[in-house]
Amino acid sequence: MPIYDILEKNYEAFTQMPHHPAYLMLGLVLISFLFEDVAVAAGVAFSTAGSLLWSESFLAVWFGIAIGDLLLYAAGYFSRRIPFLKRRFVDGIANDNRLLGKHKLAGTIFLARVTPGLRLISYVYLGLKHVNLWTFTFLVMFAVLVWTASLYLGSIYLGSVIAEALPIPKTLAVALPLLILALITFIYPWIKSRRRKT
Repeated sequence: MPIYDILEKNYEAFTQMPHHPAYLMLGLVLISFLFEDVAVAAGVAFSTAGSLLWSESFLAVWFGIAIGDLLLYAAGYFSRRIPFLKRRFVDGIANDNRLLGKHKLAGTIFLARVTPGLRLISYVYLGLKHVNLWTFTFLVMFAVLVWTASLYLGSIYLGSVIAEALPIPKTLAVALPLLILALITFIYPWIKSRRRKT
């Protein structure tokens, strides 16, 4: 019977995990690596429900998204060690560092932040070209800050309107706009490809 006792204690510990803010914050960071919109929706919902402070959920989502973006840069940077990629993207292209000046770099990072699908290509390429890491990090952190704040404020505002108009809990109402945005982001490419085939 000691196995049963161990399982029971672990199950009790597992059921207590979501109530601890550190676990919720870690969950938001990890979710943000895969689904940014869902992480923001969860963060807003947790804060609306009172499970996390607004600052805790915002910092967890902001940090997770920013780390994900920096990992894309790192993937490009360390891809320079692969001979084929180094020949093709580093040695094979003329030195275009003047095209990646601070102003154009900022525009590239902000545009990639708000355009679905562009971030992967842009950030990996910037890593391949070995753009200054500190400049890139600062611009990414600022772009993610603006993006996350916009999503939070938009979700809170639209969620309040939805909660007043529909008989649903406010926790669900504030998450609904971002969940719809995430769903559209996933469905749109599929619909677009189906239209091309017909």
